[in-house]
Amino acid sequence: MEGGGYDVPRIMRLMEYIVGQIFGDHGLEGRAGEEWLNERLGIYAAAEHFTAVIGEWLIENKKFDAVGVDPTMLDLLRWHGAEEMEHRNVAYDVYQHVDGSYARRVRTAFIASIGLAALWMSTSSHLYAQDKSVKNRRPWPWELFQATRKGLVPNVSFFFDQIPKYLMPNFHPSNMGPIDTAVRYLAQSPAARAAE
Repeated sequence: MEGGGYDVPRIMRLMEYIVGQIFGDHGLEGRAGEEWLNERLGIYAAAEHFTAVIGEWLIENKKFDAVGVDPTMLDLLRWHGAEEMEHRNVAYDVYQHVDGSYARRVRTAFIASIGLAALWMSTSSHLYAQDKSVKNRRPWPWELFQATRKGLVPNVSFFFDQIPKYLMPNFHPSNMGPIDTAVRYLAQSPAARAAE
């Protein structure tokens, strides 16, 4: 992306700040350190649920093929989607083992959904502003709306669809879509097969 003229380091600095500064351990110890670890695990578990849902959407979305998305980029997107689906249980299982508080799960689901939506909006608008292939540039919200209408971007409303599912008392990520979808994609992914 940098070779294409996109300011990727800015996005990477933002991610490093979020992971290292906001979600860092802040030198907390004892009970405060334990509570902060549990809170972070709850946020990561919820975030991983959303990324697994998007991963499944990426793999199953045939609109990309219909509009002629670059095959290498499409494979990269779908491979990442399969990878997100493949490890969808990990953060949730760790959270359940370490803390498992339902009240924290509710709170962190809302924190994760707001944080991911803000991150998604800010990074996609930043990349759109740098896209030199756009000739008649319309406002970014309009383009986002058009892309979701065409099925090329997941609708932000999926957060509202997924929060109640994630908050069901008997929820577990393994009850989401079949993991076979991810395994099948990884088995036929050009990049994954080339690596073998």
